[in-house]
Amino acid sequence: MRLYEIFDTSDQVLKDIARIATNMHNADFWITRRGLQTAVGNPTKSFHHESFGVKILNQDINPNDIFDHVKKLHDQGHFSDKATGLGALTHIRLQDIENIPIPY
Repeated sequence: MRLYEIFDTSDQVLKDIARIATNMHNADFWITRRGLQTAVGNPTKSFHHESFGVKILNQDINPNDIFDHVKKLHDQGHFSDKATGLGALTHIRLQDIENIPIPY
């Protein structure tokens, strides 16, 4: 089933379909929380205890589709605008991840 076939509204955000937390070993993927402004928000398949872990709760949703969507947002600079701090000390907040819009 495709991502757009699951949702009947464009008001869906990531927290509606996933559990999101730091130090989550069993996540489907992780999102970089701290680092250079260009690095924050970058999804990865490698665990890091400070990254936001994302575990998709709806079994009808392919976690790779959500990973690809977050990667596209990162590549478009979506998270750079939300990063606070200076240099290598920038970070994004949990709310920035929870409220990632999910296409339907």
